[in-house]
Amino acid sequence: MNGKNRKKGMVIKMKEITVKKLTPENFEKFGRYGDIGNPSGQFIGKSPVRFYRDILPFGYSAPMSASTTLVEPKEFVVDTLEYHTCTPEILMMLDQDAVICIGAATAQKEPPMDNLEAFYIPKGVMVYLNPGVWHYAPFPLGDMPVHSLVLLPERTYVNDTLCIAIEPDKQVAIKL
Repeated sequence: MNGKNRKKGMVIKMKEITVKKLTPENFEKFGRYGDIGNPSGQFIGKSPVRFYRDILPFGYSAPMSASTTLVEPKEFVVDTLEYHTCTPEILMMLDQDAVICIGAATAQKEPPMDNLEAFYIPKGVMVYLNPGVWHYAPFPLGDMPVHSLVLLPERTYVNDTLCIAIEPDKQVAIKL
């Protein structure tokens, strides 16, 4: 990624952010996560059936809905961000690793472009984003589309989503 964007024949130098490893310490201000695809620790039952319970509690009382997002390979540039005021969002990469870009919840309806962070999300790790956390679709790590499972309270995309297109001169490049 070269961190440049073209606008009416001009090249605009973008701010760049570097992808971070997902750890409890550097992710806690945005939410939490659990390795659903590779469970470990306590379980109920015995071989051949093990039930790994409560890997990632959701703590939300509205009816939840499962959805899928398919994202084709794209440039690692943050050009759109959204948040949900009252609802968390849970996502998990189903078929390959990806990168997500997120920003802490703000009181303004403007994304915190100077304080965005990018995280490497391995396939099978479920991420819980707190209400208000700025985010958008994952960036596939590879030349194939990534499918992600998305869990949200029903109709969040209609009732509790603010989605912002980022002006070209404010976009941020993600550096791997």
